[in-house]
Amino acid sequence: MSHRIAGIVRAVVVELHARELVALVPGASPEALADEVLAAMQTAPAFAAAGPFIAGVLLRSPLVEELYAEDRDITRVLNDLGS
Repeated sequence: MSHRIAGIVRAVVVELHARELVALVPGASPEALADEVLAAMQTAPAFAAAGPFIAGVLLRSPLVEELYAEDRDITRVLNDLGS
């Protein structure tokens, strides 16, 4: 995986946490959650819809206490970071 994609994923997870769109379990960090998303991306089939994919990983993650973001919120964060 390219460093650019990893950087984008890390930025998205950190931004979701900063916007309080994801609550982490005690002791978890946005960086650890980003690592989990990146690991899931390594085994995922074609990566076409980033927002729904990231949402799915976050929903299944034991690091996440509560996800307040919807697919469109995650897509918005991706777009904000890309502009």
